[in-house]
Amino acid sequence: MLRPLFLIGFLIAASTASAAERESLDKLAQEHQEFAWSIKIEEANGSDNLYGEPGNNHFRRFYQADSANQKKQTWTQYEGWIKTFYSGNLLVSGWKSAAEKFCQNIQAEEERKEAVYYLNVLGRVIAAEWAKDAKHARITSADVQKWATELTTLEQKEGQRLAALKKLAKNVSSALASDKQISRN
Repeated sequence: MLRPLFLIGFLIAASTASAAERESLDKLAQEHQEFAWSIKIEEANGSDNLYGEPGNNHFRRFYQADSANQKKQTWTQYEGWIKTFYSGNLLVSGWKSAAEKFCQNIQAEEERKEAVYYLNVLGRVIAAEWAKDAKHARITSADVQKWATELTTLEQKEGQRLAALKKLAKNVSSALASDKQISRN
């Protein structure tokens, strides 16, 4: 019952996208509850700005939806990894800082809004999966590092940023569809 509501919210949000983009994003939302939930929250917020972690209620859903992970990891541990993903640590700057840097030189208002939208949704989806115990996470630190490098190389290239974010969405979708279990170390 809730899934159709999430998808309806998503489809309304995607109404400004081209038909091909709507089809692509719709497919991601249908295949992965993570995208549907994250898109719904982003649309409800109507955010034009980047922000850090969107709050516990959003991530608690992901934590509670994975009973196998709950047996290996407490909510406090999971939440700690979410905070690390967004704010970083001594070795990495975190999603919030990287997303701000990515959008820093985008002058066109519509392009900036779309980039912020993608970065906020992708941040939620990636964090929700990456924060799980390493034996249950389908997104690893290696994935996150690779994607961050790809985005960093394109942050100064006009006209390629949105394409890079759309490619990242597809890469995240592929990772969520996999059964890989790689150590976080």
